[in-house]
Amino acid sequence: MPLTRLQIADHVSAAFEAYTVTKTDLLDAAETNRAPDEVLHALRSLPDGQFSSLRDLWPHLPELPVAL
Repeated sequence: MPLTRLQIADHVSAAFEAYTVTKTDLLDAAETNRAPDEVLHALRSLPDGQFSSLRDLWPHLPELPVAL
């Protein structure tokens, strides 16, 4: 099954509740939420930097559909 933006959001959205996050924060959140390897791989492809919302991730993952 192809990876979607909703799957990524399911595993990392809570990380955005309190503050801006880094790629490392997103990976930590995904690992804590037992994200599948496909989600972790997508997050590792993000550039270093800070993200203020899920919306900030999508330009870096343009190939991912919102949902199936």
